[in-house]
Amino acid sequence: MRKLGLSLVLFTIFIGGGLYLASGVVLSKVTDKVLEIVISHGQTDIFSIKQPSYQKVALSGINSVVWNGISFTAMVAEQKDSQVRRPYRIWCDTVILQAVNFTERTFVITGTGLRAAGDGDGKNGALEKQYGRLEDASFTSIFYLDVFSPAQAITQLKDISLAMKRLVQHGNTDIPVQFEGTVVLPVNNKEVPVRLQIVKDQEQYVLILNKDSLQNLAVAKDEKLTDPEIELFSRNPLKSPKLFSIRDDAKNTAIEARKKDGTVPEDAYRHVFWSYLLTRSFGAEFAQMVTDAHELGMTDNTEAEHRMDYNNNAIGRSYAAKGYQREEILARLRTDSRVIISAR
Repeated sequence: MRKLGLSLVLFTIFIGGGLYLASGVVLSKVTDKVLEIVISHGQTDIFSIKQPSYQKVALSGINSVVWNGISFTAMVAEQKDSQVRRPYRIWCDTVILQAVNFTERTFVITGTGLRAAGDGDGKNGALEKQYGRLEDASFTSIFYLDVFSPAQAITQLKDISLAMKRLVQHGNTDIPVQFEGTVVLPVNNKEVPVRLQIVKDQEQYVLILNKDSLQNLAVAKDEKLTDPEIELFSRNPLKSPKLFSIRDDAKNTAIEARKKDGTVPEDAYRHVFWSYLLTRSFGAEFAQMVTDAHELGMTDNTEAEHRMDYNNNAIGRSYAAKGYQREEILARLRTDSRVIISAR
């Protein structure tokens, strides 16, 4: 009788172990297929995913799957329509997928220990210097997936990928998602933390930068942002690092040109060149939103000063539309009768 009992125990352990190992193989194959679908439908004109991997995947209880050591490389374009893409390495310590209601096909996915760094070389990455690095991030999202209908599940996964693609491109999605993290940006040989989070705005979930930490970033960069600019930068966190970079580029280029030639109209050049660079990177519509936000917040400017700035900003957009190179902007504006040199 004892031998029979021992045999049953050993048989149970053998079968249970076999099923556990088999579940790992099945989960790995399913994971690889899901990654294939997500990657193929999640590409954008400025973002693509390469080299996805994970260290381990296993069942946790009867309704959860846990992945450990997830990593992949995001290839990020330096600007719109750019053919140059730089690697941004992304890691996530743990991702848990839990079925909360099998009947309604409802799932919750949670990720912790999410972080990212540019160029794969820590703090010295060229891309990281522009976009910073992500630390201490976590996310939670709820979605519906008909796991009992493979064809329907694949369609739903494609829809989820497109929704995440919109989040990456435009900073918003209609899928319920919570996210919090810290972006650490290098400023004047210092590191400034900026809080990044997702908030619900009507029926959309919107990625934003915390306004207080954004203001601290502006102070660290010795920049003065108007209230409308703070609002616009906050609502466009994926564009904000580049917005700051373009702002600095335009200001420093105009200052240096004036130092070399005292007849250079510094203010006019700064506005024309700033608007030109914005348009090259983001298109005319968003470029105008940025420059208008600046003007709307400059309450101390006279009507003539506003008129001059609006005019010169429009000329910068037109130069970008005509495909002029940055090296020829100064010479063109100096012979362009439409450019307003001083407010009258």
